[in-house]
Amino acid sequence: MKDKNKTPEVNDLLRDAVNAAEEAQEKESVADTNGDTDSVNASQAEKKDETQRESQETVENEKQENIKDESSSESKDSDETLSVRYMRLQADFQNFRRRSEQEQINTVRYANERLILQLLDVVDNFERALATEKEHDTFFEGMEMIHAQLREILTKNGVEAVEADGEAFDPNLHHAILTEESDTVEEGHVIETLQKGYKLNGKLIRPAMVKVAK
Repeated sequence: MKDKNKTPEVNDLLRDAVNAAEEAQEKESVADTNGDTDSVNASQAEKKDETQRESQETVENEKQENIKDESSSESKDSDETLSVRYMRLQADFQNFRRRSEQEQINTVRYANERLILQLLDVVDNFERALATEKEHDTFFEGMEMIHAQLREILTKNGVEAVEADGEAFDPNLHHAILTEESDTVEEGHVIETLQKGYKLNGKLIRPAMVKVAK
């Protein structure tokens, strides 16, 4: 009877031990689950931090590359600007040198323009005197020789007469003093040269004074 009374107590103890073991196992399982969750969360956090660091590094690298590209572009633009400025300066210098050379040539070619204009007045007087002379004596012939010699000297120095009689009136070469109707000369053409015009090395130094048909 005594043993039978102890059996339920043993069973109760065994049941309590089993329940305690199960509870302990459940707690351990929950703890393991929580630990795994924490580990996963920690791993995810580390991955997130690593991703952020990589992203930040990428941004920094891109910034550095952009700075390098901008610096390289600015350097290239600066080199191109210097090259263009150098080419312009070189072209300006070449133009300046050509202008200077041309000015020197013109100075030499037209240095005697004032003197020649004065000599042309002498030529005009010679021609008027010869035109009015009726007797062709030795004096007249001497005057003609002097006139021819003077004209030859002027020609050798680049002086040439402007053609006018019968030519179409050209305001760049002729200066109209009179206009009149003419049956022999076409309208707008020169009837008569009142004073000869002259060029010096192709440059008009004195326009021809003319009478023009209307």
